[in-house]
Amino acid sequence: MKHVSIGEVSKRAGVTVQAIRFYERKGLIPKAPRKESGYRQFSPEIVKRIEFIKKAKLLGFTLKEVGQFLALADGVATDCREIQDFTTEKITEIEQKIRQLNSLKDVLVEGVRRCPGEGPISVCPIIDIFSGGDKDE
Repeated sequence: MKHVSIGEVSKRAGVTVQAIRFYERKGLIPKAPRKESGYRQFSPEIVKRIEFIKKAKLLGFTLKEVGQFLALADGVATDCREIQDFTTEKITEIEQKIRQLNSLKDVLVEGVRRCPGEGPISVCPIIDIFSGGDKDE
């Protein structure tokens, strides 16, 4: 099997060389063997693993969670249920964040609604929200 350089992996996976080194240091991808020259030589399959990492990050998983997810996928899990449970926990966390963001949005929308858009800043309801002066909340 032909191995590829870190630069080629970077190009194929759409990540920086620094990201690949970081993933390797964090154990998210296996350490690549090195040529006599010291250059890393990766298996072409590593691109799929890095794409998995990218997709998981895009879906809101932290790198720590990505590591846990990969450990499950690599054989720690004995069946799909463990992966499903792990993902369900993430969905619950995302739903909680959505509720928090909606609450923050509601506060800002109310500030914009109450702001006349003119007059001195000292009486601006939006500034009042940020300075903690909004007694309605």
